[in-house]
Amino acid sequence: MTRKGLPGYLTMDNLKQINGVKGLHVCASHFFDRSGLGLRDGRPLSEVMGQEEDSPVLVFCGLRDPVRFNLNLYPAVGSGNISVETEAGVTTACQDSYMRFVKEAQPDFCLSLSDDIMNCNGKKRRAKAVKRTSEWLGGALNEFGGRG
Repeated sequence: MTRKGLPGYLTMDNLKQINGVKGLHVCASHFFDRSGLGLRDGRPLSEVMGQEEDSPVLVFCGLRDPVRFNLNLYPAVGSGNISVETEAGVTTACQDSYMRFVKEAQPDFCLSLSDDIMNCNGKKRRAKAVKRTSEWLGGALNEFGGRG
């Protein structure tokens, strides 16, 4: 699913025909364009997808597309941003823009931002990644009334 619309092969009618579908992963990075991150008309993802109120399919949201993500190509950028591949090219995203999108999209659950690193990274870089990821998780929990 992208900002431009739902691909024809992923309609809710088709998902109903596939036995055992329990969730749908929607990549927030697909909703970036030159004006930023967001849904075109402000409706929640479930409504954009045509999901019925009693649908058993959970909508799961993450920023990065796991199929396209490559740590070697898209490292973390600066102290508060991560690199993401979007329909408009590679760009940076921050906690604030992602949390605004999550609140607008209203998925059933979402991933926090994470500073993903390679096994070969040094001890200082690993410590920095853990610290940043923990801070982003704490910030996300605070955004939604949890304890950070």
